[in-house]
Amino acid sequence: MSVDYDGTAPTVTIESISTPTNQASHTLDVTFSEDITGLTLDDFALLGASVSNLVQITPSQYTIDVTLASGSNSISLPAGTVQD
Repeated sequence: MSVDYDGTAPTVTIESISTPTNQASHTLDVTFSEDITGLTLDDFALLGASVSNLVQITPSQYTIDVTLASGSNSISLPAGTVQD
């Protein structure tokens, strides 16, 4: 019997909205460096935004719908929220 240990946590890239926009709703790509499990909408840390409609495209790629409030906005995913 052999056991493989993966000591490297997956990294994540959340697509950014690069230019100011008057649109409040966007669909963003969420891409991990490796396959993950356990991602939920409640995992995202939000400032001036709400998320909905989490869709798994592949085990390492997801999309989320984001609605922005006026003012400053940020969306992040704290370390340790998903498993690989």
